[in-house]
Amino acid sequence: MIEAGVTPLQGLEEAMVSYALANHYRERRAELLSHPAATTRFSKGAGECLTFWTEARSKTWLREQGLSIPRGEVVPADEAVGAAGAIGYPVVLKAVGDEFLHKTEARAVAVSLAGAVAVATAASDMQSRLGVGELLIEEMVDGAVAELIVGIRCDPQVGYGLLLGSGGILAELVDDSTTLLLPVTHQEVLQVLSSLKVGALLQGYRGRSAADVEAVADLVCGLCSAVLGSDGRILEVDLNPVLALPAGRGAVIVDASLGVTAGH
Repeated sequence: MIEAGVTPLQGLEEAMVSYALANHYRERRAELLSHPAATTRFSKGAGECLTFWTEARSKTWLREQGLSIPRGEVVPADEAVGAAGAIGYPVVLKAVGDEFLHKTEARAVAVSLAGAVAVATAASDMQSRLGVGELLIEEMVDGAVAELIVGIRCDPQVGYGLLLGSGGILAELVDDSTTLLLPVTHQEVLQVLSSLKVGALLQGYRGRSAADVEAVADLVCGLCSAVLGSDGRILEVDLNPVLALPAGRGAVIVDASLGVTAGH
């Protein structure tokens, strides 16, 4: 058989595994060839010192790129109640400052505040305990099907890489993420989402609502395009969580941190 160019296999199971791998290679090759060749992007600033923007500034940039974030505004602590009333309850209250990149550990975030008294109490607590002068007040987004983490980092050797996985507290507790080199296609993002453990939730687990995965993929691709178009200014992105809402409701970036080249 070998002399005839036929590869002998050691049983049915090995044969089926080999066939599956060969078929996957064929499908993947055909998919890649169906798109114009993509060039991996590098940044001249990769490897340099980073400056991390506050959540509020990061979200301002994300909104300017057309990405979905909760309605909100930064106000002095003593104006928190008025801002919350204008946005509409329930709201989320967050401390603003470079030192609050990890707000949960610092107790610098209060969620599901349903009235003026709750907002005033939380604002007073943060002002006295953390010494903050400004607070970010945002609408409370609920009803998510799943929480995702979306990250981008520029490596000086390989260029920009994209991380997709389970988000929220599960980002650190569950081994459920995949990394891709940029640029990526909409279809590639959808395939990664379906391959993750959280993919079962996104599809509608045990009769629950399915997530708006098309909107999630649109958000991810829009983010990637914006970062690649930043002329090397944006070197790191950490979005956690991104809320995948039920079908038709989209996807929303709840927390964000952007790392930029020093001086920007």
